[in-house]
Amino acid sequence: MRTVFALLALFALAAPSRGEMASDWVVLKVHHEFMDSDGETTSAIADLKEKAKYQRELSLDAKKIAGIRFLVHWKAPASKIPKFAVKIEARGVVPATNEETFTEIIKLYRETPSFSGWTTADIVGNHLAKFGRVMAWKVTLLQEGKPMASRSSFTWDETAAAAARNKAKS
Repeated sequence: MRTVFALLALFALAAPSRGEMASDWVVLKVHHEFMDSDGETTSAIADLKEKAKYQRELSLDAKKIAGIRFLVHWKAPASKIPKFAVKIEARGVVPATNEETFTEIIKLYRETPSFSGWTTADIVGNHLAKFGRVMAWKVTLLQEGKPMASRSSFTWDETAAAAARNKAKS
């Protein structure tokens, strides 16, 4: 019986504390929405069908689109984290030229305000015209430059491979 307790105590000491485990870092949800000329998304609309209808309306008329807003829901340990960043990478395509584009946005936090939160990042103005339509995205949570968690669209790997092929051709 003492051997069992000794093994359990040794295992408990060897296991990393909950605050140190990478599984505490999670990108829970990522989506992007079109912004209208007033800079608004569908966040004020409660009905999901109405939200989808309005986003579809915007997508059909490029003149009505003033920007693209990425919304990232993340979870991180609330312990004392020296630096914490949300890195959003997105690939786009300009419809008129089929030119592939890339953008990277990093939001830096001094410490995690709670166990989870939302980060938003906008692509607007001239940057939107150069970026085009979203083809793929990847979000990474970084602590002191080290990736702790990430999530990407299912098209991210294929888009990255296509971009590399096009770069090699030129």
